[in-house]
Amino acid sequence: YVLLSQTKEQYEEIFKLKLIVDCPIISVGYTRGLPEWQRFLDKNKSRYLSGEIEKPFVFFSLNRTNRWLLGEDSTPSDELLKECLLVLKKFNNDIMTVFKPHNNTDMDKVFAIIESTGYKNYIISYLHPWLLSKNAKFTFSYVPSGISVDAHFLGCTTVEYAHYDSRFYKYIKGQSMYLDSVDFFIHKDPKQLEMVLKKLIYEDIKIQREPHKLRNDFPVLSHDEIREAFCRIR
Repeated sequence: YVLLSQTKEQYEEIFKLKLIVDCPIISVGYTRGLPEWQRFLDKNKSRYLSGEIEKPFVFFSLNRTNRWLLGEDSTPSDELLKECLLVLKKFNNDIMTVFKPHNNTDMDKVFAIIESTGYKNYIISYLHPWLLSKNAKFTFSYVPSGISVDAHFLGCTTVEYAHYDSRFYKYIKGQSMYLDSVDFFIHKDPKQLEMVLKKLIYEDIKIQREPHKLRNDFPVLSHDEIREAFCRIR
């Protein structure tokens, strides 16, 4: 079987290809949104959230460093990371930063960048990103990140600071490649980033998700609906 979170039509639209297989395709919905998974996180929040993490905090998603991730004329990601930290460090006294490494993150490089900027009031955490997003003031990334999609579903404000290839940036009409999942998209503009951070840190900004749109974009099936989907192809 092929299991998809989306429908076959949505998958083909997203990846711009035809999904041609000789086996059944089953749409199982947005499995990360299953109530049992969320109940588990809520039940064990105090067990996993370290006492070192103080609220309020920003969940900072780390990624690759020293690579052109977003095209030929984009800024290398290590430079973007440093640029972000130089702005965010202005708020070190007012909000903690929780860095969550990706499995491809060069942490030696990250620590060198953190040290070079004089950054403080932070910890490195390997907690599940959902635990961090559910409790953070906002989720931040310096390259496009799928974590923004999950944070959007959870109701956590999302910020992306990036620098896309000029042709791609024009093609997507100056928006994040994750579209509505990113609440604040800043395209390599430190002054704009500082303005957004001031609002998010010092003002009580509530980003409202439209329930109907969430249900359409993130279909969460019941156990019976998932079971029925498997039974239909027998």
